[in-house]
Amino acid sequence: MYKYRRTDFVETDLKPALVEACSHQMALIDGSLSQFTRHRDRLKVVREQKRKQKLELELIGRLCRLYWVFIMPLPNVWWPEA
Repeated sequence: MYKYRRTDFVETDLKPALVEACSHQMALIDGSLSQFTRHRDRLKVVREQKRKQKLELELIGRLCRLYWVFIMPLPNVWWPEA
């Protein structure tokens, strides 16, 4: 540019190219940010669902253990063998 005394090159070619590249990169960043936000929010939902399922399974497991400990032995007491 300066070697050939073409200082108009900066105004005519370089600045518009930089503005276009900058706007393109900003659009990519905005798209990535929105996609990241969607995935992060979905991950929160999935983690909460998994936590609830784990609690439900633990509760079912406890109820099954209580059933086998307390309910299953009782019929032998209620109906003694003759």
